[in-house]
Amino acid sequence: MGHINRGIKCYDPDDCPVILEAFKNCAEKGQSYDLEFPFTKVTGERIWIRTKGEPILDDNRVVRIIGNIIDITPATNIFRLTDNNGFD
Repeated sequence: MGHINRGIKCYDPDDCPVILEAFKNCAEKGQSYDLEFPFTKVTGERIWIRTKGEPILDDNRVVRIIGNIIDITPATNIFRLTDNNGFD
């Protein structure tokens, strides 16, 4: 869990409980998650990310979580531009 604790510092403080709860529910209850958040890279750059987690089960028990974090900044920038210009 060391990488989780280091990575959580990159999320906004209000978002930390949300991602931690999602990860906990994935690990303990086998619930997958798919979330989007603002994120601060260690370089200080602000981006938007999408993070997904899928439990891997063995005999109905979570044995591993496979997931990813992807930079969706370009897509969110396009959405904000079109939204601000009144496009549907």
